[in-house]
Parts: sequence; C-alpha cells; structure tokens
Amino acid sequence: LDHEKTLTCRADNVRVKAGAEEDSWKLNVYFIPVLQLELGSKMNPNDIEEGDDVYFECKIHSNPPAYKVIWKHNNQVVLHNQKLGVIVSNQALALQSVKKNQAGNYTCIASNVEGDGESNTVQLKVMYTPVCRPDQKRVYGVAKEERANVMCEVDAYPPPDDFKWTFNNSASTQEVATERYHSSLQHSLSTLTYVPQNELDFGTVMCWAQNAAGRQKDPCVFHIIAAGHPDPPL
Repeated sequence: LDHEKTLTCRADNVRVKAGAEEDSWKLNVYFIPVLQLELGSKMNPNDIEEGDDVYFECKIHSNPPAYKVIWKHNNQVVLHNQKLGVIVSNQALALQSVKKNQAGNYTCIASNVEGDGESNTVQLKVMYTPVCRPDQKRVYGVAKEERANVMCEVDAYPPPDDFKWTFNNSASTQEVATERYHSSLQHSLSTLTYVPQNELDFGTVMCWAQNAAGRQKDPCVFHIIAAGHPDPPL
C-alpha cells in the first residue's frame, strides 16, 4: 500500500545558482480495512480445555479508520453477552470459561467508507472430557445365555484413548474384564458382549471413557433385564 508514502517532485536548472526547486506530498490513500486475526499471544491453540478463558485479537489497518467491527463464529454473528462470558469489543473478543459448543471457526469483519474487509479464519479447538451421546439404546432385554451387544458411544475431543466397563446388581459392583468388550477409539465407541448366565447377571452396566482432557464425569448407564424366549408358533 502507498498510503502515507511521500511523493517528491524536483526540478533543477544548472544555469541558475541554487536553481533547484522541489515539493513533497504525503499520500492519503483510502482503502478497505486489511485485517489479521490471532489468538491471544500467551495461548497455545493445541491446549485449550473447556473452562479456559480464550482471547482473540483483530488487528486492523485501514484508511479512513473502521467505524464498525463485527465478529463471526461459524458464519454467525457473535453478540456481546457478559452474563454468558462473551465479551465483544472493537478489536478483541473474549470467551470466559469457554464451552465445547464455542469451538469452530472465527473471523472478524471491519467496515469503513471504502467497504468491508474480512480477516483470516482462526479455528478454535476446545478439549473436553467424554460425555454420553444422546438417544442411545439404554435397555437391553435378553434371556439367560442369550448374547447382548451393548454399545456405548461418547462425544469427546480429542477422541477417547480408553474405555472401562463395570457391572452392578443388587449384590455387588465389579469391573468388567477387558476381553469382554471391544473399543473402536477412532469412532468413540465401545461394545460390550454380555451373556447372562443366572438371575444375578441381570442388572446395570456402566461405561466410562477417558481422553487427554480427563476421565468422563458421568458414566453411560445401560440396563440388562430378563426377557423370556418368545412362545412357539401355534
């Protein structure tokens, strides 16, 4: 950009003593805002966990100065809401005690009389401990010696690196042996193969997942109930 550069015009006449004249002008060039969006300088973009405070800085270069700045999250305008910990100012955005649903793509847009300028996109990744996915099958009705494949699915970032299962009935709580379940970590899924042998094998099974952010706080709970074999056809 040539804005604020100096333009000089000079004329010389070698036949005249001190025969030189010059004049200078500082250029005043109008242009739409040029923006650079960055995370706070002290933040590690690969180590942001749910509950951390997150800061963005929108660096603006424009002439004339920008009269309006808006922020967007996944193409939706971000509104100031101090109660929810969303603090919006012209050149800064703060997310206090960030939530997992605030992860995504952020941009800032500045406007002056020349038009609108949009920044680069900064992707915010928020690490959080696993939580159960909704709408899973929670009750499995099986007969004695009948196989049930109990599926436990979680949401987590980063993906889980381990699953644990426990079984609980009216008599005791015990950890399920690892050979009785198979985990697909890349799909955040663990499947328990369960075959009740007697009345005490009916009860509740629970699964916990763990990732780099920590262990799942509330387990996924599934109920194994007795179901008789269907009556033979007439």
